[in-house]
Amino acid sequence: MDKTRTIELFDRASKVVPGGIHSNIRYMQPFPYIFERGQGARLFDVDGEEYIDCVVNYGALILGHGDRRVTEAAKQQLDSGLTCGVESELSIKLAERLNSIIPCAEMVKFSLSGTEAVAHALNIVRGYTGRDKIIKIEGGYNGWSDTVIVSVHPDPSKAGPASSPNKIYETRGVPENAKENTIVIPFNDGEVAEKTIRDNRDKVAALIVEPVVFNSGAIMPKEGYLQHLREATEKNDVLLIFDEVITGFRLAPGGGQEYFDVTPDLATFAKAMANGFPISAVAGRRDIMKVSAPGGGVMYGGVYNGSQVCVAAALATLDAIEDGEVQRRLNESTQYLSKRFTEIAEDRGVEAQLLGLGGQFCVYFTDEDIVDYRSAAKSDRVKSQRFHRNLLERGVYTYDGYLFHNGICAAHTMQDLDYILQKMNESIP
Repeated sequence: MDKTRTIELFDRASKVVPGGIHSNIRYMQPFPYIFERGQGARLFDVDGEEYIDCVVNYGALILGHGDRRVTEAAKQQLDSGLTCGVESELSIKLAERLNSIIPCAEMVKFSLSGTEAVAHALNIVRGYTGRDKIIKIEGGYNGWSDTVIVSVHPDPSKAGPASSPNKIYETRGVPENAKENTIVIPFNDGEVAEKTIRDNRDKVAALIVEPVVFNSGAIMPKEGYLQHLREATEKNDVLLIFDEVITGFRLAPGGGQEYFDVTPDLATFAKAMANGFPISAVAGRRDIMKVSAPGGGVMYGGVYNGSQVCVAAALATLDAIEDGEVQRRLNESTQYLSKRFTEIAEDRGVEAQLLGLGGQFCVYFTDEDIVDYRSAAKSDRVKSQRFHRNLLERGVYTYDGYLFHNGICAAHTMQDLDYILQKMNESIP
């Protein structure tokens, strides 16, 4: 592929933007891809190349690029002249709608990104309980705020005991003492979770967990695990937060909590909520959420919170997905990809597996059962990165992080899925 224009633009960007990109996750060797438009399940780069999109805005794109229903709603709102900084009837409608769809939602409050929603949720539970500590999952990413940018993808050789992981920051720039209020536990170990909750019940405000740990690929909860967390937190008067920034609206209209039939006290949403428009939400029990009201004691601010254009996009997205048909198709399509890729890997004699749900998936280059971060980290990094680079060269746009989710959206057809599988077969190193 001729990448002359991409290289020229990346060179320009590197002179005015650190690293040449505005979010570090977009960086790729030897340069990030630069796109000029998207349509449905397709991306078109500045050099005229067409790709099947299997990044789907890191899970935010549930309907497809340029979905007419969503873009028309956003355009109509632009014509009103209202963009942000004020309240509107639209935001009330969206809050009412979310309260009717999401099992845990009695009240909801908007923000702009998943990171902000989680940061607000942590402040809310601390303000409500009067306790400071938060329990998080090793291998889980809950945004980049100081409390939770800990032990996301730690070096396994430095991660400590599996049942009591070391707390390792993912970045410089975070005060060392910030992690004093963070406790890290493994995913899918209910006994460790219950003991940790019980031993720290007087200090812990909440446990936060992704119902499916997509930020280490696609790690499914064991049967009964999420219910175990629910029971352990309730028994010890600790709050349970589901980080549904990715699982929300993808697994089911009501998110992972609907799909797995486990209701948390609080949950955070973003990404698929508005088909890629920037909006997020904290939803939860009325008594907890009310501490974020004026005079409730917990600050909750943001000029762009409830931005009318994004709210309009979210309402249009919910119109398209609330009946559950999109989620049913995405779940079936993901199962199809998993089954067919497993057959390909077996035929090729390759230790590899594709796991996923709700249109999000990860290819692991290991035959190890993937149950937590440590087992996921046994995936062969070199093979994974070669695999994704080979896919890019064959016109399938994927993210080349070896422990990360890729995905599909409602715009992907069965023909697209078969094409993706064909290129996966060709790309296995």
